[in-house]
Amino acid sequence: MNKRWVRWLAVTAAAVMISVAAAVYDRFPGDLALAGWIQSISGENVEWARILTRSVSPPWNLIPLSITAVAAWFLAGWRGVIMALASFGGLLLGEPYLKPIITRPRPTPDLVRLFGSSSGYSFPSGFGLIFFSMFGYLAVLAWHRMKGRAAFGVILACIIILIIGGSARVALGAHWPSDIAGAYLIGLSWTLLLLNIDAYLKSRG
Repeated sequence: MNKRWVRWLAVTAAAVMISVAAAVYDRFPGDLALAGWIQSISGENVEWARILTRSVSPPWNLIPLSITAVAAWFLAGWRGVIMALASFGGLLLGEPYLKPIITRPRPTPDLVRLFGSSSGYSFPSGFGLIFFSMFGYLAVLAWHRMKGRAAFGVILACIIILIIGGSARVALGAHWPSDIAGAYLIGLSWTLLLLNIDAYLKSRG
């Protein structure tokens, strides 16, 4: 079997396992400590986190989506743009169906500070899925299409953006860190699937 598909199967298996575990446990070991640490360094001024949260909601999501599409064009041409839209659309449409299956409750005020209110279930983070569909997709695309320091720079920048974005949701008390990690893992599985399908179609001419 092609290494690309082996890699996708491994990531998908990990995504399934963390999703099953999230359906059983309200939080994972380390979630409470890490959430507390993120909130402690964030302090009381969490406007930055609210701004980042809005970045995945319309019409603001058109800004990072446009940046993703333009960057994808330079990296992979029209195929890159099509995959960028498929990455965003697939995770956006899939999010409402995943949460009711897992039904993990959100963090409660007796455990973390809540800034505002969030409805629905906690895992996977809808923000995390959509955020990864853009910046995570770019990181994976750069890994496949670029080399050397340029690839390292793009991937590192995307990883930093993903960490800051995920931390924003934890700082607001809307998610556990594992909700974000699970969303990113699911997003990675979807992104790798898209790239594998594209590689297959390209090889078929």
